Amino acid sequence: MNTLGLLFPYFLMNVKNFAVDRGSFITYGLTILCRQIIGVSFIWIVFTKIPTIAGWSFNEVLFLIGFFETVQGLFFLLFAWTLWFPSKYIVRAELDLVLTLPIPSYLAVFLREFGRSVMEILSPLFGIVIMIVAVMGMPNKLSLVDIPLIGIYSLAGAFLIGGIATSMTCISFWHKGASSWMSAINSILDLGKYPLSIYSNSIRFFLTYIIPLGFISFFQGASLLRPRSYLLKGIASVPIALLVFGVGIFIWKRGLLKYDSSGH
Repeated sequence: MNTLGLLFPYFLMNVKNFAVDRGSFITYGLTILCRQIIGVSFIWIVFTKIPTIAGWSFNEVLFLIGFFETVQGLFFLLFAWTLWFPSKYIVRAELDLVLTLPIPSYLAVFLREFGRSVMEILSPLFGIVIMIVAVMGMPNKLSLVDIPLIGIYSLAGAFLIGGIATSMTCISFWHKGASSWMSAINSILDLGKYPLSIYSNSIRFFLTYIIPLGFISFFQGASLLRPRSYLLKGIASVPIALLVFGVGIFIWKRGLLKYDSSGH
């Protein structure tokens, strides 16, 4: 039996459970919509006072925000399970069941949990709408070639965050119950939403070379808007994302060696 055939029943069950509670879906959608409206309104108010911020126009900043929301939404769609992995799979020892499956454990958990976060599809959809609105207000439109690049760059950003999240959630292999790591990421993740040029040189260096949040969405989005200045860093986001994700998988495999179920 192939991998998808083995775990497809899990996916269907999760989607069906989600579909039953349509009220939560509507509430969640309205919450995201209100958050996006408030965020865009704030940026619009700022730009009514000044024409540009660090050389970036309103529509350019709006495009970067939409790109970030798309990437962040894809991350939660694909990797939201990293948030509850410590409590569900380590503390409650559900990883024992996963380890009995004839496929890599990371892939098993990924497919087993994917349907639970299906509502997160709303975030990237809203992000795409924001990008479309921003492009419509730009004098220089994007080309058709940029459309697949947006998809590739968005997935690269999502997998970069996924790699960081995987590395952080693996702490629970050594310290059971460790689940407060996401608050640390959330506190700095939004720094990558805006043009890095608005920050000081030290913060730009930190967000580019220490914790590569600039490669989550900014360099990709900027490479589409200003290819002469950011093309190379935009392209570099793909291998960097693969590297960071690969590090996460490596730490996962090391963590499995330390795993000790509650039944042992």
